[in-house]
Amino acid sequence: KTDATGVPVNPVRGGLPMATDELAAFKLVGSALLMAYVEVYDALEEAAQVLFRQSSSAGQRYLAHRHGGEAADVAAAALAVMADAMSLLLNWFRVLGRGLLSKTASGSARTYLLQQLPDLHLD
Repeated sequence: KTDATGVPVNPVRGGLPMATDELAAFKLVGSALLMAYVEVYDALEEAAQVLFRQSSSAGQRYLAHRHGGEAADVAAAALAVMADAMSLLLNWFRVLGRGLLSKTASGSARTYLLQQLPDLHLD
């Protein structure tokens, strides 16, 4: 929120204007949180894909061992359909979860953090 002159206000202090250092700290923390969200979201997405691939492979091997090759072939066909469905689901989550965070917003946050903390390594 801003006051009538466009100066950001602090809702915790009953709408008093934010000091310059408070505003800078707020931007720094906000940028760091944005970058952290993107990193955690990407890691969770990758972990879900790895888990699905590994459990699919293990399931196919179990079926082949327990019920023969024909059952494993049927399971492989079903798992291919499930993999496509999972890809669709992950794409939707990406659109919804990351749609709020455009590349411009995360790029701006990254640039701001690197300007404010030049020794920070975000790679």
